[in-house]
Amino acid sequence: MNFKYFRKLTAFSIVFTLVIPLWGCGSDSTSDLSVVDNETVLYNEESIVGVDEVKKYPITDNGIPIWDFDEYVNGEWLKSLEDSDEIYATRHDYVYDLERSRLYDILNDSSLSTLPSDDPLYKTKYIYDQFYKENVNDSLNESLIEFLQPVYDVETLEDLFDLYKNKDYAIFNNEINLEITGGNWGDVDALYNPKINENLLNEYSNYIANPADGGMSEIYANIEKLGIDQTEYVKMLSNLVVISQYSREYLNSYSNGYKYQYFYKDTFEQSNIEVPVFDIIEEFTDKEYNGPIVATENLFDYFDVIFCEENLDALKDSLILSIIYATSYINSDWNRYQDEKYDAAFYYAISESSDVLAIEYQSRFFDEEKMKEIRQFVFAIKTQAQKVVKEFEWLSDKSMETAVRKIVLMKPSYGVSDHVYDLSDVVLSDDLFDNFLNIWESRRKFSYSQLYYVDEERGTVFQQNFVVNAYYDPSLNNITLTTGLLTELLETDMTYEEKIAELGMTVAHEISHSFGPSYVNYEGDGYYDNWMTDEENNEYNDRIRRIIQFFDGKETEYFDPINGSFYADETYADLMAMEICLRLLEEQENVDYDLFFTTFASRKATYYTEESVALLNGDNHLPAKFRINYILGQFDKFYEIYKIDEESPFFVPNLERLKIFK
Repeated sequence: MNFKYFRKLTAFSIVFTLVIPLWGCGSDSTSDLSVVDNETVLYNEESIVGVDEVKKYPITDNGIPIWDFDEYVNGEWLKSLEDSDEIYATRHDYVYDLERSRLYDILNDSSLSTLPSDDPLYKTKYIYDQFYKENVNDSLNESLIEFLQPVYDVETLEDLFDLYKNKDYAIFNNEINLEITGGNWGDVDALYNPKINENLLNEYSNYIANPADGGMSEIYANIEKLGIDQTEYVKMLSNLVVISQYSREYLNSYSNGYKYQYFYKDTFEQSNIEVPVFDIIEEFTDKEYNGPIVATENLFDYFDVIFCEENLDALKDSLILSIIYATSYINSDWNRYQDEKYDAAFYYAISESSDVLAIEYQSRFFDEEKMKEIRQFVFAIKTQAQKVVKEFEWLSDKSMETAVRKIVLMKPSYGVSDHVYDLSDVVLSDDLFDNFLNIWESRRKFSYSQLYYVDEERGTVFQQNFVVNAYYDPSLNNITLTTGLLTELLETDMTYEEKIAELGMTVAHEISHSFGPSYVNYEGDGYYDNWMTDEENNEYNDRIRRIIQFFDGKETEYFDPINGSFYADETYADLMAMEICLRLLEEQENVDYDLFFTTFASRKATYYTEESVALLNGDNHLPAKFRINYILGQFDKFYEIYKIDEESPFFVPNLERLKIFK
């Protein structure tokens, strides 16, 4: 059934779109890539050495079969970190240092006198400079104390709802929080998604565990400056625990069997719901909003238990703590985001003005000719991906057409959001606290304004521009290559093989997400549509089961045994990306496969210790050693190039390899 022109108005189960992050597979665009008569020339034959004359296959580790390819490629680098203070590192951390240096140059070198006052960079720089003014933190504390007073003055639930409708306070409301996300039918959804401040809950847990030691972090030392003593602070935290428990139970509703549904304004009115969700949207956008919010079917039950007079003091404390915590990073005394790499001003800039800085960054440091090469290279990867999909013999002609169309229509974004947040609504003030209220209100307005876009009007917003990463969004059928990733690609001279291992694997991985378990049922326009037949679904699901079964239960250092289902999405994308890139290499002559495979392994290398494993919880990419050995170990070409020890746990016998792309 095609849902493109159909919207169900009653309760139904919805598959929500999330942007899947990738530990980017970057590359550079400095190779001899050019366009001649509209045809992409992928390499210059004169620049490639005849590798068969240099390397003898299969390659061994000094005459010994290779036991662990990760160790073979990355062993020296991993060992070099053992005596350091690092608990987690990747081999592209240098990019962050380069980015940071350049961003500081932009922020410190830009002169307000040379910029128009309505220029986005002027506003960014103006507020950045305010951080360094004398006595700014005393002023912030005074502003914050005054700002909190209306919350203390609330006496009834009606008073609290009126405060929630005020934009100044709505931006800090964790209990009525809407996540603006891509919808399933060419729209943009407002997903009801209450937030929980785990850091403050941990603060309370630490205090309960160690009351004799005070158990308080630096947060309390600064809260005390606002006239809140430790006894009051602990009471506020205990109230936050109560409110958070209600929110956590609601957030677990879907996994407990509740379905998602659309809630419209008249649904609220008919049920006499006074929680001002729609009022808040309209307050920010200055427009009537007749669309739905999306929530689990027990939303009104959640409202009944949390928004009651009995919880009034707890709800007030939750709002007060949210305000204090959210404003903490603009107070440089708090040190919440300060270390040798970041200070409060810098964190503000990359968080609140990311698109503005990305545009300026690219204009200063990106070479347009090299960017043109990257775009051409992305096109070549998309073309090869189509060839792979066309060999899915289990798809009918009609389904094949849908699958190929999905790749053809897939749109890349290069380092800046499609819908740029440019601070245009921000009116500058001499007061830093007022400026932040203006920015946060402006950002919320910009976010809610996306609800009024449909179909091709929609676009990416608030991208994380300065991470070294790439993303796929199924509701937009969009691939994002971040400014951070592009920096890495543009700053490194690479051979064609290295480029395929970096940029090729990154782009192919994101394309492959569009056919992974979570997003396969989205079509080229971003509509959720179960376009495969039952028979085709069975064929597809059999391939996913084989991935899950292969990895299920495998033992890893530090981590729990592998849960194949948890890693299925990212592993499918890795496997399909490798298939795409190897086929692209097969079309060339004199390919240095050793360089390709070792570059891939180097790019995925990760150093971690038992102490830092918690950082990786929730990351559904395979642990680095498994990702390197087992992804490569599924492909015959890998065993042609290297002599892999057949006794190694990473050796995959031919009949067990996941040959799933036919």
